[in-house]
Amino acid sequence: MNNFGIHCWLAVVSTVCFFGIGTVIAAPPQTDSLTQEFKKATTDSAKIALLTEMARRVPHNDSAKALTLWKQVLDLAAKSRDPLSEAKTYLNIGSWHYDHYRTDEADRYNRIVREMTEQDTSRNARVLFAKSQINAANIAWQRNRIDDALSGYLDVLPLLNQLADTESLALVNTNIGILFNNQQQHEKSAHYLLAAAEQYKQSAPVRHGDVADIYIILARLGFRADTLSNARTATYLDSARHHLLHLDATHHIWANYYHMKGRYQLAAGELAAAEHSFGQGLLIARRYNDTYTSCDILLHLSELYERRGEFAKTRPLLDELLQISHSNQVGSYQLKALRALSRMEHRLKQPDRAYRYLAQYIDLADSLRYAENTQILHEMEEKYKLAEAENTLLTLQRENEQKDFAIERNRWYIGLLLGISIPLLATCILIFLLYRNKRKLLVQQQRMHTLDVERMEQAHRNSLLSTLLEGQEKERERLARDLHDGLGGILSSIKMDLSRIAHALPEDVAQRPMLASVASNVDGAVEELRGVAHSMMPSMLVNYGLVEALREFCDKLKSSGVPVYYQVVHYRQPVTRSREMALYRIAQELINNCVKHAEATEILVQLQQSDATVTLVVEDDGRGFDTERSGKGAGLRNVRMRADLLEGTFDIRSDNGVGTTFTVECPISATPVSARIPSPV
Repeated sequence: MNNFGIHCWLAVVSTVCFFGIGTVIAAPPQTDSLTQEFKKATTDSAKIALLTEMARRVPHNDSAKALTLWKQVLDLAAKSRDPLSEAKTYLNIGSWHYDHYRTDEADRYNRIVREMTEQDTSRNARVLFAKSQINAANIAWQRNRIDDALSGYLDVLPLLNQLADTESLALVNTNIGILFNNQQQHEKSAHYLLAAAEQYKQSAPVRHGDVADIYIILARLGFRADTLSNARTATYLDSARHHLLHLDATHHIWANYYHMKGRYQLAAGELAAAEHSFGQGLLIARRYNDTYTSCDILLHLSELYERRGEFAKTRPLLDELLQISHSNQVGSYQLKALRALSRMEHRLKQPDRAYRYLAQYIDLADSLRYAENTQILHEMEEKYKLAEAENTLLTLQRENEQKDFAIERNRWYIGLLLGISIPLLATCILIFLLYRNKRKLLVQQQRMHTLDVERMEQAHRNSLLSTLLEGQEKERERLARDLHDGLGGILSSIKMDLSRIAHALPEDVAQRPMLASVASNVDGAVEELRGVAHSMMPSMLVNYGLVEALREFCDKLKSSGVPVYYQVVHYRQPVTRSREMALYRIAQELINNCVKHAEATEILVQLQQSDATVTLVVEDDGRGFDTERSGKGAGLRNVRMRADLLEGTFDIRSDNGVGTTFTVECPISATPVSARIPSPV
């Protein structure tokens, strides 16, 4: 690679690595203001941006400080839990290592970025992935793998076009143009460089500095020291100056422009104009510590003074060139400076000095050649190791293929065995399941048959009991009617006869008080007869239903001094007369139990209805009883029997000293017998 290729590589290729930085040559550091802004920043994103800029502005000779700042940036990016922010930070750190010629570190960080963004299809992730591909090509170029670098740049162009990333497209086209120029393919080089210039012009705002830089590179491509027939150099320089006029007069690209213009003027023999151009360019290059541009200008300016024989001006320039190239370890410029000093001393008739510079030149050239040979040997060793690794890999691949074949064969055998055994096992399982299900079905059928028989017997018992109770109620009704109509009538007739006899007797008859007493006893007998008849068949239940019958029953008890309270809640749909009669008898039995045995100060009777259920609650605050010992009397058995006939439930909650709560709950209407017997499962 010639001097021009090396210079363009260092000045242009590095720019692509930086995410958000347009050029390698930075303005003088202004870290104080950034530090103040960082202290005021409140969000992680703002702190990351400020620390990134501070790390980029750290001088090249202070790597420790820069690495400390980059670590802080990486910690903040990881804390933000934003994978893209973290990937962008890795990209910037890799670019910084690349700019400091730490190729292995740059490659490591760049691989991390590619792994983090390769599967992400979002636009920001694709942009970062494209940047990592560009960096991979840059690293290949820095390792002098030119074909890999060129292939990498060409491969990333479709993705950049898809993303419409004009800036990266321009930078990649610039690098492709330089690579083609280094391969002496000048037409292709000019094509890509002009495409880059047009892309910079299309950006908003127009990147005048980058466009000018491209035209300066094109001027170098067209420049030949031995001929001035190529007028494109002057045209490119004029185009570069047109865009530079939009920038500050001390912008770093002016140094490249003045350098190229001075070379063109020097070749044209315009020594005074070339001296002026070189002088302006050198001032700007020194301002920005631009090593390569400063060395180029010093070399060509010393050549100009040597032509004019002004050796007093030549020596300081060559000494400065030697010092700068030595400090920055740029061997090619050291050789040029030593050769020029030896040539100048020879012309000044100073053979000892000329010989000393020539000896230094030879020693340095040998050293550089040795370093180059060492590098070549190192590259050859790496290639050998790579070839060995590839051979080892091929051997491992063949072994893996053999193992894969054996595994595949075993897998086929296992598959065949499974193909036979699985259907056989499935058949056995199916037979077992069928047998088990058949047995379960048989057990269920037997159980259901037993349940059906039990339910039918229960239904039969209930039917008999219901018939018995119904007959009992009818007999009570008949007796109540006979007592009321027969005996009641007779007693009423006796009472009337006694009353007539009493009126017929004179006032002074001694038997008159006795007749009055007999009449009074007959009245009591009539009332007692009516009470018995009413108890056997309450007329209020027959005429007005359960609600009013219970209210009358409770009112009578209350009027006789029993503390009974009656409540009706949402009783809307009346039930059949037989069910009302059963509920009434249950209520009578439970209330009488409370009156006789509870010693209660308060008895609550509550009748309520919800949806299709009727609930009767009788509650007292009496002495209570042990339901396990005393809850099996005849009265409670009758209540439970009537509840079963109603297809309901009877619940007792009581304990000694805490009162008693009786709850009867039953459906509004009876369920048909067939519906109560479930079908077999």
